[in-house]
Amino acid sequence: MFGEVFLTLLPFIPASMLVLFFFVAVNVLYRALTVPPGFDKHNDGHCAACGYVLGSLSDQRCPECGVDLLKAGVLSRRMFIQLRGSSFGAIAAWTVLFFSFAGTAVAVWGGVVRTNQMMSNVYTGGAVNYTQVASYGPKTNWDETTREIIGDAFTARIEIGIDSMSQQALGGVTLVLAMPDSTEYSIEIDEDGAWALINKKDKQIATGDELSADAIDQIFALAGFDPKDPIFRSYSSQLYVLTDAAISDGVSGLQSPGTMKLGQVQSGQDDTMNLTNYGWSTDYSGTTVTTTGFSVIPKIPFSVWSPILYTFLGLCVIYLVGVVWILRRRRKLLNLGRYTPGTSVE
Repeated sequence: MFGEVFLTLLPFIPASMLVLFFFVAVNVLYRALTVPPGFDKHNDGHCAACGYVLGSLSDQRCPECGVDLLKAGVLSRRMFIQLRGSSFGAIAAWTVLFFSFAGTAVAVWGGVVRTNQMMSNVYTGGAVNYTQVASYGPKTNWDETTREIIGDAFTARIEIGIDSMSQQALGGVTLVLAMPDSTEYSIEIDEDGAWALINKKDKQIATGDELSADAIDQIFALAGFDPKDPIFRSYSSQLYVLTDAAISDGVSGLQSPGTMKLGQVQSGQDDTMNLTNYGWSTDYSGTTVTTTGFSVIPKIPFSVWSPILYTFLGLCVIYLVGVVWILRRRRKLLNLGRYTPGTSVE
């Protein structure tokens, strides 16, 4: 995430600012984790400006940097180390440096993989089989102007599998009844007409050798509707003729004979008893393509993006190890203020 944000902002940041930012972060990290060359680990009395060991100096100016010691001050070892940096500053600098480079590299890698997957789908006609989806719902809950559902209404989806190479139906149709609370019930019909009713827990609860209007009634009953209600019996009849047309002739059957049969069922009925088409979409294994073009990023198989995931997790481990090392290093440096023979900082 940090890498993607960095890549997004990168074109708007001058190169000079990036270089300055990098050197500031490196300087903060360096000062917090090191002592200057010649730093005396055994004696107190360091120049506050440069860290020079003053010893028994009688002059008020530092012989190393020339600063007035009355103004700059004289520090103990511990105070000098504390003023050079802090654990918080070191961890902040480490975080920025690490994720600016490692995070950006992972983000670039992920972007390349995602682009390659999208291009593969485009050049191979989808590369995998896809599904044509026709959505239907109560006409009284559909705004023709905004093309949006008004109020709480169920949606019936008729899903037809398509071979991406031949563009022919694979055989088999699924009727999904989606409720306003996102609960879904479905009937899966194979190419021979045998069907299975699936409840919201993906459990098969009824089967049949040939699709009939009674099977459609059962899915409405399973969703909590009264199949004896004239309105829902009309909905059931309309979905039956549409599903039967899709089984017989796939997408073309649903678009032509199915639409004609739907009109025959609806003739003479009030709009409160009619279904209408809410639209078509195409599902490319997680990539939704509508009449306006791609609307969702293609679903990338786990085998493709898993190396990126494992690399990211490995980088997180390295980052945490770095944080622990920084804390231990700062603790060792601060212990110089309580120096005892044998203590060393390398």
